[in-house]
Amino acid sequence: MTIRWGFIGISGFARLKPLTGIIQSSGSLLTSVVTRSGSVEFTRDHPEVEVWSDVDDFLRRAKVDAVYIATPVDTHFDLGQRAMEAGKHVLLEKPMTLNIKEAELLRDFAEKSNLRLGVGFMRRHHPAHIWMKKKVDEGTLGKIVLAKVQTLLESPPQEDAWRWDPGKGIGGAFADVGSHNIEQLEHVLGRITKVNGVASGAVYNSTAEDTAVAVTTHANGAIGIVEGSFAVPHRHNVFELYGTKGTLMASDSIGPFSEAEVELLGPSGSESAHFTGGDITQFAAQFDDFSQAIKEGCNPAVDAETGVRNLKQIFAVYESAKNNGKAIELD
Repeated sequence: MTIRWGFIGISGFARLKPLTGIIQSSGSLLTSVVTRSGSVEFTRDHPEVEVWSDVDDFLRRAKVDAVYIATPVDTHFDLGQRAMEAGKHVLLEKPMTLNIKEAELLRDFAEKSNLRLGVGFMRRHHPAHIWMKKKVDEGTLGKIVLAKVQTLLESPPQEDAWRWDPGKGIGGAFADVGSHNIEQLEHVLGRITKVNGVASGAVYNSTAEDTAVAVTTHANGAIGIVEGSFAVPHRHNVFELYGTKGTLMASDSIGPFSEAEVELLGPSGSESAHFTGGDITQFAAQFDDFSQAIKEGCNPAVDAETGVRNLKQIFAVYESAKNNGKAIELD
């Protein structure tokens, strides 16, 4: 059984990565898209996919099992609610919604309706990150004491860019890319119990921050460092895990890089692993994981509760940043 997917929003990022990912997936089939612009070009490139201009018409008539929503964050609640009311399973891009209440309402509606609801944190499907998580779970690193994950890129403010408008996307760099980072740390290190945050708009004169750093404290005592910026054009974007028995250091596994390197340092020396294609295969795996969850009637790897927790962490970091880095406790 192949799960039929529809995309709401195919401009920019969605067309660049998720679209390519679902085409390369094995158990997920893109059959429909909703877009208000670029439909002629899309039809030319993908004649097998139906193109709709009206969301309600699409939800009522398109033959899809699941909907991927890649529109500005302030539209996620409305579109997600309407899609589930139409009986569709929903994968939302991150952040999940504009506020915690909306996310909790969507989570509860999905549960009552026996529908799958997930959030697009695809990084846990990257082959390099899967390999690193396996090493951690096997105890290769011993007890993790410190970790760092960064997403740095150059993305100056643009007109109508939701990531620069807190009213459309919560905040700036931290809400957009820091949300990925903090989810990645909690997945590997376990539950986050406290955050401290600092944010700055030192480069671009904008209402949202261009750079932010957070420190996460985890229930097992590990400490994480999260770095996100829209003002760094030259970077490798590292993911580093430091333990009592070994260290893992990845570069180029985060962002638009097709090849990633991971080095394992331990008592017997070093070991290197090379991964290719992860920037696309992580999206293919994300769709297939969600499709499998639909078939089996279980939660996807990144479920609605993960999205709700992530939102609470994002808002806690911003609260800390507004209060000079004050520690904010989390449930």
